[in-house]
Amino acid sequence: MEIVELDIEQLIPNPDNRPSDAEPDISDLLDSIPIVGLLQPIVAVPTEEPGQHMVVAGHRRRLALIALKHATAPCVIAADADAAQLVASRLAENLNREAMRPTDEARDYEQLALFGWKPERIAKVAGRSKKHVAGALALSKLPEAAQQAADDGTLDLALAAEVAEFAADDPKAMERILKGASSHWGARHAIDEEKRKRDKKDTAEKLKAQLVLDGVRVTTIPKGFPWTSKEAEASTLRDADGNALDPEVVKTQPGFRAFVDPLNPAKPVVYCTDPEAWGFTRTKYTSYVSEAEAQQRAEAEAEDAARAEAHTAARAIRHEFLKQRYATAKAAKPLFPDALRTVIARPSSMDWSYGFDDLADALAGASIAEAVETAGIDRLTRMLVARWLVLQEANLKAVTSGKRLSDERRALAYLDLLVDDGYTLSDIEQHTHERLTAAIAAEEAELAAQDQAEQDQADSTHDDAADGDAAVETAAA
Repeated sequence: MEIVELDIEQLIPNPDNRPSDAEPDISDLLDSIPIVGLLQPIVAVPTEEPGQHMVVAGHRRRLALIALKHATAPCVIAADADAAQLVASRLAENLNREAMRPTDEARDYEQLALFGWKPERIAKVAGRSKKHVAGALALSKLPEAAQQAADDGTLDLALAAEVAEFAADDPKAMERILKGASSHWGARHAIDEEKRKRDKKDTAEKLKAQLVLDGVRVTTIPKGFPWTSKEAEASTLRDADGNALDPEVVKTQPGFRAFVDPLNPAKPVVYCTDPEAWGFTRTKYTSYVSEAEAQQRAEAEAEDAARAEAHTAARAIRHEFLKQRYATAKAAKPLFPDALRTVIARPSSMDWSYGFDDLADALAGASIAEAVETAGIDRLTRMLVARWLVLQEANLKAVTSGKRLSDERRALAYLDLLVDDGYTLSDIEQHTHERLTAAIAAEEAELAAQDQAEQDQADSTHDDAADGDAAVETAAA
């Protein structure tokens, strides 16, 4: 191939060969050419202008010679070159310079592809892997943001090929990837996340299609499922006979639907739209309340509120009775022994007024806290009995409120005491008296039955022993 010297002014640059931003770095050539000369000639082809040639390969060399004030440049003249070959030659030249950006490389590959070149041929000419060329071809089709990320170094050509998978089908996913691609590894994580989302979505769609083919009605996830929804998973239900439901059997039956959770599409979930209405029983905890149960709860709460109100009203009248009946030293004396026994047996129980301070002071005839140090025997009697009556009131309130650690026997004895001393029970107090009487009677009956059973067992053991002794005596005789 003949090398000729061409006037430097007759060499024009190839407009497709220039990087899109700044001029390429030619500092290495500026240092080497004055010492060793231009080692590789410029490749050029004639143009339509007489005497003019266009640079095919050697753009940086031309610029360096101009900068060094050279009048001519050693060139190889290509008499005839088709467009594809021009691009290929330019590409081989450009790949050897540092200034070439991924987007510039991608544009060259794209031009060759438009001329019908296969990726394998491009890779061979460019000295790149087929995967690398595929990534570059993909990058050329991506939006400007993706190309900028490639030029910035956060998205290499291999990753660009993976991003291109989302460009047509899911542009929003591609946007999320680019947003998260602050670095190479950030892009890797973002791509992996979107792939997993896509795979889950694909799996969910396939499952939905299969359910439809099976004749199952497919819906979205019911609101609040499964904790607060009326709907319940079929596998957690039992029929009227107590048998567990098989989702595969019931999924096409009336009252059943199915959904596929796109976040966890491992298997479809078959559910019943209204278990109670269809006669099924729930076995899994849920905070859902059916209309019937809600009505029952509302009625029960209303009854509880009415009882609490009745007890409060009865307590106010009962306290008036206590003040009239026991608020003198003489009236308090009959209760003094019981109060004293309580102090001895359970002294700590008398330390508190249980919220009935006003009642205690009214029964004592003075502020117990202020007058106890100077009170005489009569006043002390009233104070002790007042404390004891307050203790009984507190226990009775605990019993009627259903609280633990209350003493039903003491509450019943207290009501009997009041009745014996002239008090008339209200309806709610009478109800409480009857309930306590029945509960204590049932408890005593149970204890009596246990005692009888133990006695019968003891008698049986004694009889067996006696029979054994008799048998021994008979045998000895």
